[in-house]
Amino acid sequence: MRIGIIGAGMAGIRILYEYIQHKDVDVVIFDAPHYAGRGGPFIHDHSSLLLNQPQTYMSLDDTDDGYVRWLNENLPEQVDERFTSRTDFGKYAVDTFHKYIESPNARFIPKRIQKCLKNGRRFILVDEDGENHHFDGVHVACGPLPYQDPYELKGTPGYHGKPYPLSQLWQEIQNESSIGIIGQGLASVDVAVFLEDMGYDGRQVYFSTTGFFPTIRGEHMELDYKYIPKVLQEGSGSLDVLLEAVMNEGKDKGIDFKKLIPQPSMDGRAYLEYQMENLEDFAIGQLIVTEYSQSFPSYWNRMNRKDQMEFFKKYSGYFTLLQSPMPIESAKKILRSYARGKTVSYNDIKEIKASDAGFVLQRKESQLRVPRLMNATGVGSLGKPMAYENAAKTLVESMYNEFLLETHDGGGFMATYPGLSAISMRYGVIDHLKLHGSLVRNVMFPNNAIETLAMEANNAVESMLLLAE
Repeated sequence: MRIGIIGAGMAGIRILYEYIQHKDVDVVIFDAPHYAGRGGPFIHDHSSLLLNQPQTYMSLDDTDDGYVRWLNENLPEQVDERFTSRTDFGKYAVDTFHKYIESPNARFIPKRIQKCLKNGRRFILVDEDGENHHFDGVHVACGPLPYQDPYELKGTPGYHGKPYPLSQLWQEIQNESSIGIIGQGLASVDVAVFLEDMGYDGRQVYFSTTGFFPTIRGEHMELDYKYIPKVLQEGSGSLDVLLEAVMNEGKDKGIDFKKLIPQPSMDGRAYLEYQMENLEDFAIGQLIVTEYSQSFPSYWNRMNRKDQMEFFKKYSGYFTLLQSPMPIESAKKILRSYARGKTVSYNDIKEIKASDAGFVLQRKESQLRVPRLMNATGVGSLGKPMAYENAAKTLVESMYNEFLLETHDGGGFMATYPGLSAISMRYGVIDHLKLHGSLVRNVMFPNNAIETLAMEANNAVESMLLLAE
């Protein structure tokens, strides 16, 4: 069996790891040389940019301590830190990738794939030089599509479609009197931390649909779960049943989830200060939401469309606040900037217009002006405005036009669970074509953790190998 893997980021590396355990499978992995082994999120950048998952959870093999062992050998001074930098984890990923491609049944081709074509039961991958590569099965782990562009500002002078690498953007932004940042997820946390560490003295204007940064990650603790495990394992896929279990779990642990969400009187600063005073309660809430993240996709895929859409409409914002918390070190820096009057955040920016002096941000009853805007929104969706071009977009658009992909209502693309085979309007289930990462973000929901990418890889590879029997 000959397998092609498109993309050598975190998902691609983990898929490769699964295949090199099977010496009768020939596996070829493709990516641009400067991205291979780290992908976009882990390219070299400023050391202040921390990953939001504790480093003890980060591993690209089937052990729990792969990254910690690498730190012991290469950066022993970092072993006792709770969180690691994007750059350091990228170094580990590159080392791990190069070790894996030394396996006798693995080969790395340093080229991007621009097209994936179905040829009977096989596939043809067309690289950037027009060369064809033939495979029995393909894993698409090309990384995320470009960031969404909610105000359609792509190409406007002074507008940065993505924030990375921040260290390269610094020369352009360091002397500006103010900067507007669209979005308040983990990417915007990186921006805030970077600007604080670099001593940026201008005003930072953050805005999003909520007006709040993610919650602060509390300390890990062992909890005895009484309600959620039973629902996830035996439940029929009802949103109401799941919400009841979550609320009961919180009540059993002495917390009220309603008190963990921002109150009407709170602005962004007040919400962070409130969390600092109640870190244990937030830690419990985060653990309840995230502890069973590997079991949740199974339940999610038993939900009907109505429940999934209701979740996105009513609860996804609150869920994201708890599910993707930031390190406390990052929160302290953001609070310091708030206290100095250098950071403000809003949830009511209705329109943005370019002007000779930069950008006019239209609020309900007032305007703000900033000379530059930085987009930190998050992954876009096919058919909607995106802030820049990338190789993933080129490939995915080609596959969509070939009827190999169908869009999911909530974003990403349709795939089976747990095998992650692409679902096509023309071909039905394409067993030998597997989708990964953000491409299946609403099939493997939530899927932003390294351990979830590992589960994806294991399930998809196991499904692919069964097809060869």
